[in-house]
Amino acid sequence: MTQIRRINYSNDKRITAIKAQPIDGYVWVAFAKNSDDVCILEKQFKFQLNQTFFSIEKEVNEILSLDLDSSNLYLAYDDSELLGEILSLSNPISFTTEIEIPGGITESPVDVHVNGSDLWFLIPGNDTGSNAKLLLYDTFGTFQLEIDLTRTGEEVLNASSFIIDENNDIWIVTNTSPSTVVRVFEVTGGYDWTITEII
Repeated sequence: MTQIRRINYSNDKRITAIKAQPIDGYVWVAFAKNSDDVCILEKQFKFQLNQTFFSIEKEVNEILSLDLDSSNLYLAYDDSELLGEILSLSNPISFTTEIEIPGGITESPVDVHVNGSDLWFLIPGNDTGSNAKLLLYDTFGTFQLEIDLTRTGEEVLNASSFIIDENNDIWIVTNTSPSTVVRVFEVTGGYDWTITEII
C-alpha cells in the first residue's frame, strides 16, 4: 500500500527543481531566491525532508534543473554569467566546477541531463531571433560541441525539456502549437534530428 505524506515548507521557500538520489536515500531540493537574494540548494533525507545534510547558498537568479550520476550533481542556472555548475555528491561545498555561458548563447538552459561521460544542456529558443540548441560538455565541465536545431525549412523553438533513451537518442519536447517532439541522434561525423508534430 502506497502512503502519501505532505511536506510543508515555509512560505518563503518555493521549490524550483528537485532530484532524488535514491540509492543513498537523499533528495536534492532547489529553492527560489529568498529574502537574502540567494537561491538555496539542500540535500535532505528522503524519509524525513526536514533533516538537511547540506544547505548551500547560490548567488544566481534561479536553479532551473538538476541531474546526477554516482559522483556529481549537475545544475542548470538562470544567471547572467553561469550556464550551470557541477557539485560533488560527497562534498558539494568544496568540490565544485562552474560552467560559464559560452559565446553566442543568449538564453538560460531549461534542462540538464548527464549520460555517461556526456553532460547536456538544453537552450530553449524562446527569444526573438533565436532557436533551440543542445550544448554538450564532458562531466568535468569542458565544452565539447553545440547542436544548433535550425536548418533550411526547419527550426526548433520553445523547447521545454528532454530525456535521453537507452540508445543515447535525445528526445526534446516543445511548448508550441502544435507541440512537437524532436529526436536528436548521432550519425557519422556528428548529429542529425527529426521533428514530429503531436496532433
